[in-house]
Amino acid sequence: MNDTLTLATGLAAASRRRWRSQPWWPWARPWWARWRPRRRAGLLAAVTLIVGWAERQYGSAGLLVGTARGALADAHAPVAALGALHAAGAIDTAAVRDGALVAVAANSCTRSVTAFVAGGFGYGVRVMAVLAASSAAALAVALSLR
Repeated sequence: MNDTLTLATGLAAASRRRWRSQPWWPWARPWWARWRPRRRAGLLAAVTLIVGWAERQYGSAGLLVGTARGALADAHAPVAALGALHAAGAIDTAAVRDGALVAVAANSCTRSVTAFVAGGFGYGVRVMAVLAASSAAALAVALSLR
């Protein structure tokens, strides 16, 4: 009953487009917003398995490729997977550093393409410039830690 009520309220709010600016009722969220933590947990588990499998099969190159593939959807999941592998003693600190850089770069590319498609050329250029600057800053920090 509660799910039906929440779904109906969310659909009503979405049809009025009021939920984007200010919710007119505290629990009037769309039904998909409630499942976001579960999707993130599933994504984290899947990426952890992919990164671990790639590292076991192909070594450090597989680790970086698996990290890049996982980072296309979310940059946090592969970095968390790298942290778990490091805590287990499967990889060293340099592999975590390099993998985090690959994750940030791959996710920045995905976000840039999304910005160009969703917002047009001007918006895409602005988003890409900011993401390139943040990736360059991350690279500078990583190089200073070598």
